[in-house]
Amino acid sequence: METLEISTKLGDFDAQVTCHINIGDIHRQQNRYEQAISSLKKALSISEKHDILLAKASSMAGLGIIYQNKNDPNQARSYLKQAIGIYKKIGAMDTENAKSAQELLQSIEQQQNQNEE
Repeated sequence: METLEISTKLGDFDAQVTCHINIGDIHRQQNRYEQAISSLKKALSISEKHDILLAKASSMAGLGIIYQNKNDPNQARSYLKQAIGIYKKIGAMDTENAKSAQELLQSIEQQQNQNEE
């Protein structure tokens, strides 16, 4: 939390976003989904305001994971599709986050297709 306070005082938006993403990930790992969503939405807001595209994609991918964990595949798919779109736009599909987002999206879509059959 100290890093977040310092980066806020300095106006270091990249560091602020990274802190919020990391805090959100910790909450997600501890199944505290509402706190995770709150942290990732803060990261998303800052990254959108300051046009930090990789962080925006990472925030959206993280939200997609959380909504999948909460058994909300429609919301998960929405965030994952947006994240993947950004990863493609900035040429970052080779990153681990992009690959994970792509795999999760494919899994959700396969599951939904099986449910429709």
